[in-house]
Amino acid sequence: VVFASSYLIYDQALYQFDEPQSAPRKLSEHDPIQPRNLTGMAKLSHEMELQFLESFADCRFSTVSVRIFRGYGRRSRDVISRWVRKLVRGEGISVYRPEGIFDYIYAADSAEGLIRLAFSDRARGVVNLGTGHSHRVQDVIKILKKHFLNADISYEDSSIPFEASEACVDKLESLVGWRPTRTLEEAIAEI
Repeated sequence: VVFASSYLIYDQALYQFDEPQSAPRKLSEHDPIQPRNLTGMAKLSHEMELQFLESFADCRFSTVSVRIFRGYGRRSRDVISRWVRKLVRGEGISVYRPEGIFDYIYAADSAEGLIRLAFSDRARGVVNLGTGHSHRVQDVIKILKKHFLNADISYEDSSIPFEASEACVDKLESLVGWRPTRTLEEAIAEI
């Protein structure tokens, strides 16, 4: 069983801060967990259910819970796709916390990673799925400005914490000999 889980399971104290960070916090499969919202809680609950079921001797399946980092893709509800759709329509976009740092992974790479793990005889337990290279929100904005020269972009104040996260993908690479390849530039152009 390959379960599409989320990095939102990790303890937010590891990667959310009151001030902007100069570098992301690399999260590994061994880091403490403490879901930060209902999505993270639901994903953790299902990870635990699968581990429980797998423990029965008469169950003849194995599980891998794939903790996917900040996904984005075509026709998606993620922030990058929403921004692109708005800009295509000539609408403005609002940006909060441009200093935030995320490990953005394109949906096609997430799908490929899930398939590769499904066909791996060694994949078990928790595996991170991200690029292993984070980018600031401001980097995304710079790419969007290249495609939308007259983009109406406003920067809004916010009280949300500053995120600075990145996937440690060493386990993924050791299991399947692969890591995601699409860059933000390539994927945003496709979107």
